[in-house]
Amino acid sequence: MPPQRPVLTRDAIVAKAVEVADAEGLDAVSIRRLAAELPARPMSLYNHIGDKTELVGLMLDRIVDEGLIGDALSSDWREALRQIARAARESAERHPWLTAGLGGAGSRRESFRRHHEESMRALAGLRGSDADKHRLLAAVDSYTFGHVALTSARQTVANDDLPIPADTFDVGLEWLLAGAAARFEP
Repeated sequence: MPPQRPVLTRDAIVAKAVEVADAEGLDAVSIRRLAAELPARPMSLYNHIGDKTELVGLMLDRIVDEGLIGDALSSDWREALRQIARAARESAERHPWLTAGLGGAGSRRESFRRHHEESMRALAGLRGSDADKHRLLAAVDSYTFGHVALTSARQTVANDDLPIPADTFDVGLEWLLAGAAARFEP
């Protein structure tokens, strides 16, 4: 009797896809590659995943959900945004493909809605319009993911002439939050 293959699940496929993308980048993720590593027949993966676009979306859901703060979210808006930005930064650094995966339909996924709702909850007590709060959240996300992308790019090129201080992210975030405080606090 041949050895029995492990049961193939959507979660196992997504976990393997994240593992491959973390090691080799998003371009290395393919149905054929995942089938070889799981091991399974390529067509059997389509019982769980529609196509690569859906797979990348599920990978993003997993990573974004891992970064949610949940009940530990501070009641102080500045500290809450620090928590959110640092969690997003850590996720993007652990999963270098994340910024590439953020384009397209990814931002319309439920995980992004949960991230946005958590971020808006952090700002609930601030005066100001929802539009201004959305702008602040966009600025924090842009700063966070932009910092990770630039830092990653700099690491691939020897650039000892222009060292970046280790606290650059935190200092820049504080400047951003100070500017927001001037806008939102009385």
